[in-house]
Amino acid sequence: MKPKNNIFSRLFNASSDEPIADQRREVLENPIFSNGIFKIGCDCDEISGSEGPFGRYPTNPIPVNGPNGETVYINRLRSRTGVGFFYHRLGTVKSSVSQNNIDQYELVALDASEWNILYFSPYFPRRSVKTPEGMSLVPWRSMDKMSKIMVKIDNVGSHFYVENFPNSLPDVIEESDQLNSITPGIGKAMAKKIQNMLNNQNGNWRRPNHIPLHLAEVTGIFETNQAKKAIIKAFLQ
Repeated sequence: MKPKNNIFSRLFNASSDEPIADQRREVLENPIFSNGIFKIGCDCDEISGSEGPFGRYPTNPIPVNGPNGETVYINRLRSRTGVGFFYHRLGTVKSSVSQNNIDQYELVALDASEWNILYFSPYFPRRSVKTPEGMSLVPWRSMDKMSKIMVKIDNVGSHFYVENFPNSLPDVIEESDQLNSITPGIGKAMAKKIQNMLNNQNGNWRRPNHIPLHLAEVTGIFETNQAKKAIIKAFLQ
């Protein structure tokens, strides 16, 4: 079966996202792929053989170029009301369309208007330009230089599980080594900004009962926080 991709999507990707060559280079230069720990999949916007709503079900995860690709994709994602998302990574789950576990993220719109669970497969050479129904991506070409830097950083979310999400997110962001390595104190400034947004919607930050969680046992290389941090650090270098 051929990947769910075509010439049009390739051309569209060239203008709507970071240049494909740059995305591919980011993966190829990472030791996790170059050392053969994980194999890089095909160039596609939707995984071959996938089933179910795109991005919203484990059998149809969003293909991206590594964990950092997850960050870039989510940070450019916009809700039905046009705002971004707070997010954290719940863990990994198994999928019939991937030999490796896929990542499960919880997202809530910055205005508390919607709550989502999305699935990502980080074993591909580029990020998909397709979005889950009702969502959109900020075009890469419309972003200024600073936005293109910040979109690659977890400044309103985390690659790791956050207890009492999103209410405890400011504490996580304030202590972010990634943020504070850019400029000392930027973590604290971002944490204050996030806290103000949370305060503006006080009482609305509870996961709706209808949100499905397809939880599975976390296995293999992603099993411990120490292993996960080592992997993320390698991808972000």
